[in-house]
Amino acid sequence: VVSPNAGQASECILFFGGSFVFGEGVEDWQNLPSQTSRLVGGRYRLLNFGFHGYGPNKMLASLQSGLVTEVACSTVRQAVYLALEYHMQRVAGLATWDTAGPRYRLERGRLVRRGRFEPPGAIGFQLLKSLLFSRLRDSLTLVRADELMVAIVSEARAELLAQYPGSRFLVLFWDSPESVGSTVLMRRMRAAGLEVVPASELLADLHVDPVRYQLARNETHPNAHAYRTLAAF
Repeated sequence: VVSPNAGQASECILFFGGSFVFGEGVEDWQNLPSQTSRLVGGRYRLLNFGFHGYGPNKMLASLQSGLVTEVACSTVRQAVYLALEYHMQRVAGLATWDTAGPRYRLERGRLVRRGRFEPPGAIGFQLLKSLLFSRLRDSLTLVRADELMVAIVSEARAELLAQYPGSRFLVLFWDSPESVGSTVLMRRMRAAGLEVVPASELLADLHVDPVRYQLARNETHPNAHAYRTLAAF
């Protein structure tokens, strides 16, 4: 998705992530890239590579495959990855809707691409109907998922800088007040040298009154007000 105010701008700002950056539940002109586009006044082309269900593995694969360079400007000013804690499940292959997504593994401390995730098969599909089996599988698979996610995001940053020297890579982390995992994951990202900005630092009272920034009480995707506030950053 390209910003409507792209014009003849020669520099780009890129956005990566899942439905939170795609803008589920809001109009196209209300999502984060579009709100940002209006604020920068057409000085940059804003490209939204986010889509429903995507994780950082999709971001890295897009950069490595040349998809980004096919459509982006010759100069990228900044790339923003909107991260969430449950993106760990996506890089670990636990997303039921992404059975053919890009698969990365840590082998002896080195990140490698190992094809794509594979569907569970007939027996596996039946086993996944068991709540106990699903929880056991998830708990075992997620043991090093935070480390894998940090490695993938770090590699995406390195790939971006290799293709666009001088660009800035920012992790905008939608942090949860109810989860220790968010805090731990952000700490590990920073330890890896990533620039991380928690959404709670930009959205006043996010941890006190999160509904203010949600589509609805039981629908946690950001609303237009949240995107407008984040874009001002």
